[in-house]
Amino acid sequence: MSIISQAAVILLILFMISILIRSNHELDEAAVGGEHFVDSWAIAQAKKEEYQLTGKTGEEEMDFADREEEEDDRASYDQEEEEAEEEKVPMTRTLEPEIGFLLLDEEGHPDRSVMIDHVPFSIGHGSGNDLVLDDLSVARNHCIIDEAEGKYYLNDLGSGTGTYVDGKRTDNALLERGMHIFLGASELIVER
Repeated sequence: MSIISQAAVILLILFMISILIRSNHELDEAAVGGEHFVDSWAIAQAKKEEYQLTGKTGEEEMDFADREEEEDDRASYDQEEEEAEEEKVPMTRTLEPEIGFLLLDEEGHPDRSVMIDHVPFSIGHGSGNDLVLDDLSVARNHCIIDEAEGKYYLNDLGSGTGTYVDGKRTDNALLERGMHIFLGASELIVER
C-alpha cells in the first residue's frame, strides 16, 4: 500500500472517530433530557395516583385574592403573549373572569395563576395557545376550555397523554372549584 493510501485510511479513521465522539456527546445530552422528562412524568403520575386514592395533594390551596396580593403585576403580559394576542383571529367571546387556574411547579408549589377571560381558551405546548405549558408531555393543542350557560367545560383535543381530572382520565369535564387537572406532567387547580 502506498503512503498516500495509508494517509487516506488514517484520515478516514480519524474522521469516523470524531463522528462517534460527537454522536456519543449528543446521545449523553439526549439521555439527560430524557431522564428529566421521565422524572417529571413519574412525579406527575404519583400525584395523580395519590389524589385518586386520597382526594388530596397535600398542598394548601390559595384563593385568588391571596395570590393577587403576592403578585406584583399579574396583568402585565410579556412580549410573546402580546404578539400572540395580536395574531389571533377574533373568534373568541370575551367574558368577565369567573374562573381561573393555579398552575403548580414540578414540586407542587403555586407557580402562577391564569384567569379565563375568553372562550374558547386553549391550553397546550404550542406557542399559539392561550396558556402555553413548557412540558413536552403536553400535546401542542392539548385541550380547550369552553363555556355554556354560565358553566365551564374542559375538552381534551385527542392528546396522546390524556387529560386527568382529580386523578381520572377524561375527554371532557364540567369544571368546579378545587379540581386538580393533570395535563402530561403539568398540574393545575381550578379556582373561581
